Amino acid sequence: MASVAQGSCGGSGSIVHLASTQGGWVEANTDLQTADSATNLLKPQLVTRAAVKWLEVPASATRILIRGRNLAVMSATGTPAAVISIWGAVGAPDRTLASTATTSPWGTTPSGTNGGVFMRLDNADSGATGLTLTFATTGNLEDGTYEYTDLVDLTGLDLKGCQFVTAW
Repeated sequence: MASVAQGSCGGSGSIVHLASTQGGWVEANTDLQTADSATNLLKPQLVTRAAVKWLEVPASATRILIRGRNLAVMSATGTPAAVISIWGAVGAPDRTLASTATTSPWGTTPSGTNGGVFMRLDNADSGATGLTLTFATTGNLEDGTYEYTDLVDLTGLDLKGCQFVTAW
């Protein structure tokens, strides 16, 4: 979703038009069954699993919607819920590594060459329990290949100015 300011009206301030837009759904983490170490959960620059991708936020985007997906055949077995945290970053990652890396695109320290400033987006407490994505055997959206969890909410998470976002 994005907010767009347009023009001004006789000196009384800007007119703001709220609008929703949708790009395609993108996978930030392709393996929700594997948890990162407790150390890495609070040091985003150390997460180097190939399944975790830092997604670049499109220009003017201010909010994101969150849902999970798995193979529809798995939903029949009652795949358990996944608990995830959503992280944002501002900085200059190595863009060649951001979406495919087993090496951190941020370098090993936030102050390094590709350093980032990180922020937990789903909770003010960096170490808090995350969002629950519930995979159910019935009642969730399915297509021919995948089952999707319900959205976490309809408002979406505010990106708080972050240029990159991921989930683990």
